[in-house]
Amino acid sequence: MYKVKTVTNGRQMFFKDNRLISKKDIPEDELDRLLHPEKPSSRVCIFCGKHAIHSRRVNLQMVDLCDKHYYDTSIGEIAQRINNGRNT
Repeated sequence: MYKVKTVTNGRQMFFKDNRLISKKDIPEDELDRLLHPEKPSSRVCIFCGKHAIHSRRVNLQMVDLCDKHYYDTSIGEIAQRINNGRNT
């Protein structure tokens, strides 16, 4: 189990099973979960379900996206995802 602890000077220390590890040794999805913990009312990305930190307006709707999908996904792909969700 991964944990993060912020020390007095603002640095973050990362632990796995109570052992100090490097930030680069943590998988990307776990690191995202540690740095952006989900709150009950938090927004989630429509593609992957991760914590959404960006919003984009598509077809007069505000769509929540994570950092990866905000920069890597076109507006057409987002619109298609919205329409597929509406049809199912």
